[in-house]
Amino acid sequence: MPAIHLYVCRDFSEKTAGESHRLLQKAATAYCTGIGRSLPDLTLECTEGGKPFFLHAPDLLFSISHSGGIWICAFSAAPVGIDLQQIKPLRADGIAHRFFHPDEIAYLDAHPDKFFALWTAKESYVKLTGQGVAAGFSRVSVISRREFSPPPPARAMVHIPFDEGYALCLCGDTAEFCLQELTP
Repeated sequence: MPAIHLYVCRDFSEKTAGESHRLLQKAATAYCTGIGRSLPDLTLECTEGGKPFFLHAPDLLFSISHSGGIWICAFSAAPVGIDLQQIKPLRADGIAHRFFHPDEIAYLDAHPDKFFALWTAKESYVKLTGQGVAAGFSRVSVISRREFSPPPPARAMVHIPFDEGYALCLCGDTAEFCLQELTP
């Protein structure tokens, strides 16, 4: 059985935190049932960095992302981060110089079409660590020797082919995953 379980809802309105919480509870139930674990109390809390966790099941590790009407969540036995971005026109240069490490800026200069791959890689990594964007996003690089490579504690970073017009990156202990659809 793959180490990382992904749950996706393609009909997410993004209007309320309650909808995301309800989907998270559905995904947690599916995950726990799938691995033969009893369902814990799913009361949510957040770390100082804003990373959500289950108060009564801190070992139930997950990461959430949503963009453009799609919601996705990753569950794993080890720390995990996931980021989904709808690809839209933007001023990549300005964003890169504000948020990216010099190695990443050099990579982006050579591969200007890879902005969203780079952004989702960085986001998935900081979600794994719980640091968040505000805590030194530009100080860490997910590029090593001109290719994507997650720094420790992550051991794997995978860009997952997804719906057209989206970039999706998973960062965790393994690159193995399975995907399950959720209904709202």
